[in-house]
Amino acid sequence: MFLVCGLNSLRNLWTASMLAKVQTENEDLKVQLRTLTQQMSTVQNQLNRVSELDHKIRLATGLEVDQNSLMGAGGPESDGSSMSLLLPPDEASQVRKIASKLSQIDAVLDNQELSLEELDSYFADNESLISATPTIWPCRGLVTSEYGVRASLFHPGTTFHEGIDIAAPPGTLIRAAADGVITFAGWQAGYGNLVAVSHGYGVVTRYAHCSGFMVSPGQLVKRGQVIATVGSTGQATGPHLHYEVVVRGIKVNPRRYIFE
Repeated sequence: MFLVCGLNSLRNLWTASMLAKVQTENEDLKVQLRTLTQQMSTVQNQLNRVSELDHKIRLATGLEVDQNSLMGAGGPESDGSSMSLLLPPDEASQVRKIASKLSQIDAVLDNQELSLEELDSYFADNESLISATPTIWPCRGLVTSEYGVRASLFHPGTTFHEGIDIAAPPGTLIRAAADGVITFAGWQAGYGNLVAVSHGYGVVTRYAHCSGFMVSPGQLVKRGQVIATVGSTGQATGPHLHYEVVVRGIKVNPRRYIFE
């Protein structure tokens, strides 16, 4: 009888010890699963940003947009079944979801790699076109008015704003958005002091309301080179840069080309 009681006590102690160990391991596993889920979310967000940049570059360069890079990709998926058999139901379900998501991300990464290789090849073959594309913000400041329809600042009703307004302190440096040649640096009605840069391929950028010029007509400039300073000349309510991109004579949304 004493031996039986002793064995039962030992069995209970061993069972309690194993349960405590399993509980601890289960809690550790939950923490690891939460961490993995967070890391996977971070990777997904980074991949989304790369895909958006890929999409933007393709629109700007006229390349065909790869819909798979925007919407994800299909293909065989792992359900994590071999691991999930060893886990409690809740954790098993989470593992299967993570395994499926990782499989999807892996497929999208493969597709994105092919897309970036195509872009790399395109850039290598079109270096001069890339240098002539206005891809940077022309000055630091706060965008106060976007391209498109807006309430008129000087008359009743609405008007179509043909560029982007960037508010900045007077004297803030204005930089060429791409390589090109200065075609105009002077006064123009409404725009005040205006600089125009021709980048070739039918692309021109215009920088208005400047307080002063750092360039003159006929001068070659590089992307990022200082060409003027922010002011409030012409029809302006305060110091800011009015920035336009003109493609084959049509004023387009500058954001289409800005990659920063």
